[in-house]
Amino acid sequence: MYRKAASRFEVGISTAAEIAIEVCLAMEKLLLRKTIQLGNYQTIMDGFQRLGFPHCIGAIDGTHISVCPPLGRREEYINRKQGFSIVLQATTDHSGRLIDIEVGNCGRSHDSHIFKNSAICEVMDEGCFVPGNPTLHVHDVAIPPLIIGDGAYPIRKWLMTPYRGELTPDKLAYNTAHCKARCVVERCFARLKSRWGCLSGRLTVKEENFISVVTACAILHNICETRGEVLDPDVEPPAKIVLPAFSNNIRGHSTDHKKEGQTVRSAVTSIILGR
Repeated sequence: MYRKAASRFEVGISTAAEIAIEVCLAMEKLLLRKTIQLGNYQTIMDGFQRLGFPHCIGAIDGTHISVCPPLGRREEYINRKQGFSIVLQATTDHSGRLIDIEVGNCGRSHDSHIFKNSAICEVMDEGCFVPGNPTLHVHDVAIPPLIIGDGAYPIRKWLMTPYRGELTPDKLAYNTAHCKARCVVERCFARLKSRWGCLSGRLTVKEENFISVVTACAILHNICETRGEVLDPDVEPPAKIVLPAFSNNIRGHSTDHKKEGQTVRSAVTSIILGR
């Protein structure tokens, strides 16, 4: 709390608040790319394989962060529980370390809308997120590096969601493996909010600082998860992902994404079942 920090360092409360925001802004600028990154994708795939899900590099989900909405724009921040929030979309590895975040969408935004307009969706569609985009071939089906998400997300050839409707034993086995692996992102959110109380209460900062504060907490989470190893001064941040130049080839309609995703999901199911 600003009051406790101000007392400890013998400064005014407003000064403590100003310094805290400056630190968050500095962390966002200097540490974000060093701490929140993919890392060794083969280690991550091996980790998810041990959890029962093959060729996977991440689990994605969203969580709401309560905020004090700006005057005159309260309706933009109302979420489905009639609270005021922004959404943190996060993708984690098998251990709960953040590999990508998308912060700042208003609470009324649906997970699928945030996802479709996020950077990770774009780079995964283009095959740019994982170096070399390693592909697994099963029964003549090409399986790219996969991310798993719950039923709120739209299935894609690289985004695996659970089966719905009437479940056969095969589909039930897939859903069980999927749920077990996807739990890592839910546990990540629990640890993140336990460490940084401002995320489990209500952010009392100005709207312009929402993103920086949440981002700083995400950075600190990864530092804690990895015991600070990513802050080795000799470690260089990864090169910024550059998308291919725009072409006249328009991306396939969502129906095409769904068909591709269902084909890959069937192949993944056969791997899980050992067929």
